[in-house]
Amino acid sequence: MERTQIGELSAVLTGQLKSPQAMVVLCHGYGASGDDLVGIGDAILSQFPDLAESTMWVFPEAPLSLDVGPYSGRAWWHLNVAALAEAVERGELSAVKEAFPPGIERARSQLSDLVEQLLTTHNLSHDRLVLGGFSQGAMLATDVALHLDHKPALLVVYSGSLICRSEWSELAAREPKFRVFQSHGTVDPILAPAMGDALRLLLEESGHDVTFQSFHGGHTIPMEAIAKLADEVRTLVSV
Repeated sequence: MERTQIGELSAVLTGQLKSPQAMVVLCHGYGASGDDLVGIGDAILSQFPDLAESTMWVFPEAPLSLDVGPYSGRAWWHLNVAALAEAVERGELSAVKEAFPPGIERARSQLSDLVEQLLTTHNLSHDRLVLGGFSQGAMLATDVALHLDHKPALLVVYSGSLICRSEWSELAAREPKFRVFQSHGTVDPILAPAMGDALRLLLEESGHDVTFQSFHGGHTIPMEAIAKLADEVRTLVSV
């Protein structure tokens, strides 16, 4: 495991760091530490030593530092958490789905640059890339995947949401299509299940191959969703 600077982002790298056959990039959520999702990689690589020998796992740290109430970690862009919670409580989700968060373009550029640099360095094509994240990180991963000319092998959306609806709808309608694994809790108090379902519908109706895993739980990543990721990565490297 090592921490390195790639473009404007710091990242933790683990697994096969010299000659990987595939690369997994996972982006943490709002208010988390930069290494919040590293444990997912550790758990999978310890269970499947073959993946430790064949795959690189990358955990970028969001560029913005927070000190807002209970949030003291990192963020990809700033959020009005109180306004979001109020909208979810009232069921007024259309404004969230349509919103273009200030700062998302900069975050997209930073993450895209990290991805492209690593793929080039390790002589990997985009069809050897798994790109995903949790919550705000899942939204960013979705935004990047939709904007990429060459699509990832798989987009992983843990407790994500539809935002930027007008732009995402246009981008999702374009070719090529890609595969998506999405999970969302049925009692998520932060990003209502309807917000994740709206993203699923947009992607499915645009022709993307979406596997959706609903689970009884809140704003989290359940073990079954981690197991599904491991299965997907093992399938990818076996091709």
